[in-house]
Amino acid sequence: MTWQTATTGMVSLVLLGIIVTVVIAQLGATWRAKASADAIEGYRRLAEEARTAEQQLLARLGEVKADLEHLRTRSDEVYRMLRDVQ
Repeated sequence: MTWQTATTGMVSLVLLGIIVTVVIAQLGATWRAKASADAIEGYRRLAEEARTAEQQLLARLGEVKADLEHLRTRSDEVYRMLRDVQ
């Protein structure tokens, strides 16, 4: 084996190592990007669910407010009626 063959073999191994390292690094970057996108999608769904829950809560709060106003009106009527009876 000549020094030229040995050098060519070593250079080939080094280049192969560099290529494998770059491919592994890119696969890792792709995996991290996908994981990040999945996390962002999860946060987006969570935000949508929170918004829906908030809208439902506000609607229910409006119903409770209307019921409370109705009760206040009725209690005022009962109070006036009792005051008129005395």
